[in-house]
Amino acid sequence: MEGLANIAYSDAHRALLAEFAAASEKQLSPQLEKIVHDISLVGVTCYPWDHLKQLLAYKLSLVLDDHNCRTPEMRFEEKRNTLLKQLQSFVDPPFTVQRLCELLVNPGLYSNTHKYLFAVDKVLLVTSTQQTLSPEAYDAQVQTLLANMGAIYASNKSDAELNRTKSESEESAFPQTQPDSSLGAALDSFTPTTVQVPILDASGASTTTTFTSGSPADSMDVVDDRSQATAGVTSAAESTTHQQFSSLASDASAMDVDNQKIDGDAMDVDKPAQ
Repeated sequence: MEGLANIAYSDAHRALLAEFAAASEKQLSPQLEKIVHDISLVGVTCYPWDHLKQLLAYKLSLVLDDHNCRTPEMRFEEKRNTLLKQLQSFVDPPFTVQRLCELLVNPGLYSNTHKYLFAVDKVLLVTSTQQTLSPEAYDAQVQTLLANMGAIYASNKSDAELNRTKSESEESAFPQTQPDSSLGAALDSFTPTTVQVPILDASGASTTTTFTSGSPADSMDVVDDRSQATAGVTSAAESTTHQQFSSLASDASAMDVDNQKIDGDAMDVDKPAQ
């Protein structure tokens, strides 16, 4: 918004641009840099293209050299000269002149020379062009763009205020609840309790064990102790069952041996005498 408010046609800029294009030894000035910057914002121009493309070509050459010093590119001279020739070949501003100026104003958009060369080459591959506006048409275009940007800014600001008001209404309708401090007081005043827990021993007899809790956490200890006691009874019962099963298996094995002996004796009785 602030940058657009300072954009307007200038006779001084026009004269300075013509002087730059005719000079044998060229040098950039803040006023010339502003011309490139303005185009990057509005996308149109009101200065003679023959003079303006000399400025853009010189600026592009400087940016490419600086990029290549930091990240050298193979066949750099050949690629740079190809891009400069492409730019000089346009008889009118290319349709992508705004993007070209964005790349010149912000060369750090790409971290190395190869990517930057590719981006500029893509911009200059277009064939469509745009007209150079008259000073009056240029200023009107800038004012229209400024008005549109102002409307968008106002709309976004209004939406932000509406969302903030809605958020405040929701917060007032559903206030945040404070934590109940009575729970902490109840825990602090907790008194020990005694619990009688019936459990079974290994023989199956019922006994009673007394547990005393001194804090709420001890209640969980009671449950854990009872679980451990129950687990011990279960383990003892399983051991007893295993012993009984082993005894039964031994008795069955002994019975099988006796039966085999009886069968053998019977065969001996039935066998004829020799």
